[in-house]
Amino acid sequence: MTEVFVNQEYPFSVKSFDLLAQLNKNSRKEDFYLKNEENFRNHIEQPFQHLYQLIIAQLSGEIIKQMNTNIQLENYLNEPYFEYNLFLKQMEIPLHNAQFFIRLIQDGLWFGLYISEISVNRQKFIKNIQNNITLKEILLQNTRIHDNFFLYSESTQHISKINRLAD
Repeated sequence: MTEVFVNQEYPFSVKSFDLLAQLNKNSRKEDFYLKNEENFRNHIEQPFQHLYQLIIAQLSGEIIKQMNTNIQLENYLNEPYFEYNLFLKQMEIPLHNAQFFIRLIQDGLWFGLYISEISVNRQKFIKNIQNNITLKEILLQNTRIHDNFFLYSESTQHISKINRLAD
């Protein structure tokens, strides 16, 4: 097994990722989770909830007014991953609209903005990015990206690491 070094300020431990790796390998994921529920709660769910609360505390008042921040941690044991999804309060069908997400998987922490192909928000977002240089600069200035990252897109357009917001 690869040796893992975890920053002491990081809310997750080596045990957190060991649990996720074991869950991933186990053919009876739900049984494994239930058998180790206290470990999952102590090493994954509580630290993840703490991280989520820190993220919410950094959002502006205007965003807080619009977003439903009173949500529960979701666990998808079949995949497996743990995730928070932030939607607008007035959304009727959340999965058809834009959402912010933060996800913990065996390989690390994912976060981002997901906009469904069938969402009216997708076209609004693209139009805003194309027409609003200031918005593009804000997005780029507040996004820390290291060499070791992936961009996932379900769009028919290719998104490059260099010109991420071109489309």
